[in-house]
Amino acid sequence: MMRVWITLFILWNLSIVGCRTTSTSQDPLRKGDEYFAKGDYDKAQQEYEKAAQQSASAKQKYRAELMKAAALDQSNKVDQALLAYSNLIQKYPKAPAPLLMRARLLARTQDYISALRDLNRLFRNYTLPPSFKINALALQGQIKYEQGLTKEAGEILDKALQLANSKTSIKATYHYRRLLYNAAKVQFALENWPRSKELFGEYIRRKRLNGLPLEEEDNYFYALVLQFNGEYAEAEKYKANLSQENQIRFEEEVQKQ
Repeated sequence: MMRVWITLFILWNLSIVGCRTTSTSQDPLRKGDEYFAKGDYDKAQQEYEKAAQQSASAKQKYRAELMKAAALDQSNKVDQALLAYSNLIQKYPKAPAPLLMRARLLARTQDYISALRDLNRLFRNYTLPPSFKINALALQGQIKYEQGLTKEAGEILDKALQLANSKTSIKATYHYRRLLYNAAKVQFALENWPRSKELFGEYIRRKRLNGLPLEEEDNYFYALVLQFNGEYAEAEKYKANLSQENQIRFEEEVQKQ
């Protein structure tokens, strides 16, 4: 799931900063995108390298170089990807995407201090489009949560939600659902049961609107949320969908409280 999220994150953020593909199906940039979407990152790298060399457009050259770095990222070639992002940050100092993508990779490697440094630089030096800022805040909130700074994480994710809720187009996206999910988990950790239920209930509602099935972890977490809000009968409905292992996990979590 995390790999899918990162892939969607990369492609979506490229679109919102004006880097959509407009080339023909035979163009290496388009072919690179096709390989990238299929998860064939080695072939994607090759096509992006060709595109970077052949492109007459500065914007398309930048996009090819950025996507080559993203393909390295997705291939888990961490050192190469970090170097590629760092080179892009130096080469294109006005472009925020390489900085945000490097921050996400650093967070994935648990180098939270460096990731937060990149994010602070991003907030300080760039005027970010709303969609971009929401993603940056969401990442910052997730890092704070991983660092055990739960209250601060909740405040940051609330800022991201406030901004997202003012943008109808954003509320229809996968990214908004993930933001709701993460914010709900933070509020649960803070023992703010009503707020956690409100957020996770909206996450569930939006999944159903899109015809998406609830995953095991969705059922587990929502059952817990309902249980701690005193809605025991409703909690049982979601608990019934759990594997035996997660039903035991559920009971253990309830006993802790």
